[in-house]
Amino acid sequence: MRDYCKKAGVEYKGTHGFRHTHAVLLLESGTSIKFVSKRLGHKTLKTTVDIYLDITEKIEEDELNEFASYTKRKSNVALKAFEIEAF
Repeated sequence: MRDYCKKAGVEYKGTHGFRHTHAVLLLESGTSIKFVSKRLGHKTLKTTVDIYLDITEKIEEDELNEFASYTKRKSNVALKAFEIEAF
Protein backbone atom coordinates (compact mmCIF):
# COMPACT_ATOMS: atom_id res chain seq x y z
CA MET A 1 0.00 0.00 0.00
CA ARG A 2 2.85 2.37 0.81
CA ASP A 3 4.34 1.83 -2.65
CA TYR A 4 1.04 2.61 -4.37
CA CYS A 5 0.65 5.79 -2.34
CA LYS A 6 4.20 6.85 -3.12
CA LYS A 7 3.68 6.26 -6.85
CA ALA A 8 0.43 8.22 -6.74
CA GLY A 9 2.00 11.06 -4.78
CA VAL A 10 -0.39 10.48 -1.89
CA GLU A 11 0.72 10.54 1.72
CA TYR A 12 0.34 7.12 3.34
CA LYS A 13 -1.97 7.40 6.35
CA GLY A 14 -2.19 3.72 7.24
CA THR A 15 -5.02 1.34 6.55
CA HIS A 16 -7.19 2.98 9.20
CA GLY A 17 -6.88 6.29 7.37
CA PHE A 18 -8.11 4.71 4.15
CA ARG A 19 -10.96 3.05 6.03
CA HIS A 20 -11.96 6.38 7.56
CA THR A 21 -11.76 8.14 4.19
CA HIS A 22 -13.92 5.44 2.63
CA ALA A 23 -16.57 5.92 5.33
CA VAL A 24 -16.53 9.70 4.93
CA LEU A 25 -16.86 9.47 1.15
CA LEU A 26 -19.79 7.09 1.55
CA LEU A 27 -21.53 9.52 3.90
CA GLU A 28 -20.81 12.51 1.67
CA SER A 29 -22.32 10.65 -1.27
CA GLY A 30 -25.57 10.29 0.64
CA THR A 31 -25.22 6.72 1.82
CA SER A 32 -27.08 6.03 5.05
CA ILE A 33 -25.07 5.81 8.23
CA LYS A 34 -26.69 2.42 8.82
CA PHE A 35 -25.14 1.10 5.59
CA VAL A 36 -21.76 2.60 6.50
CA SER A 37 -21.96 0.96 9.91
CA LYS A 38 -22.61 -2.45 8.35
CA ARG A 39 -19.89 -1.92 5.74
CA LEU A 40 -17.34 -1.08 8.42
CA GLY A 41 -18.38 -4.09 10.47
CA HIS A 42 -19.35 -2.11 13.54
CA LYS A 43 -21.38 -4.17 15.99
CA THR A 44 -23.66 -1.27 16.81
CA LEU A 45 -24.88 1.80 14.98
CA LYS A 46 -23.85 3.82 18.04
CA THR A 47 -20.18 3.10 17.32
CA THR A 48 -20.51 4.57 13.84
CA VAL A 49 -22.56 7.54 15.04
CA ASP A 50 -20.04 8.32 17.80
CA ILE A 51 -17.18 8.37 15.28
CA TYR A 52 -18.89 10.03 12.31
CA LEU A 53 -21.62 12.20 13.84
CA ASP A 54 -19.63 15.38 13.31
CA ILE A 55 -19.29 14.51 9.63
CA THR A 56 -22.99 13.76 9.19
CA GLU A 57 -23.84 17.06 10.92
CA LYS A 58 -21.55 18.92 8.48
CA ILE A 59 -23.21 17.14 5.54
CA GLU A 60 -26.64 18.06 6.92
CA GLU A 61 -25.59 21.70 7.27
CA ASP A 62 -24.29 21.72 3.69
CA GLU A 63 -27.55 20.18 2.44
CA LEU A 64 -29.65 22.75 4.29
CA ASN A 65 -27.54 25.55 2.83
CA GLU A 66 -27.97 24.07 -0.64
CA PHE A 67 -31.74 23.86 -0.10
CA ALA A 68 -31.85 27.49 1.07
CA SER A 69 -29.94 28.53 -2.05
CA TYR A 70 -32.30 26.50 -4.24
CA THR A 71 -35.44 28.00 -2.71
CA LYS A 72 -33.98 31.49 -3.05
CA ARG A 73 -33.30 30.91 -6.75
CA LYS A 74 -36.81 29.51 -7.27
CA SER A 75 -38.45 32.41 -5.45
CA ASN A 76 -36.46 34.88 -7.58
CA VAL A 77 -37.67 33.14 -10.73
CA ALA A 78 -41.25 33.19 -9.46
CA LEU A 79 -41.00 36.89 -8.63
CA LYS A 80 -39.65 37.70 -12.09
CA ALA A 81 -42.44 35.70 -13.71
CA PHE A 82 -45.00 37.51 -11.57
CA GLU A 83 -43.51 40.90 -12.51
CA ILE A 84 -43.64 40.02 -16.22
CA GLU A 85 -47.29 38.94 -15.97
CA ALA A 86 -48.19 42.07 -14.02
CA PHE A 87 -47.19 44.28 -16.94
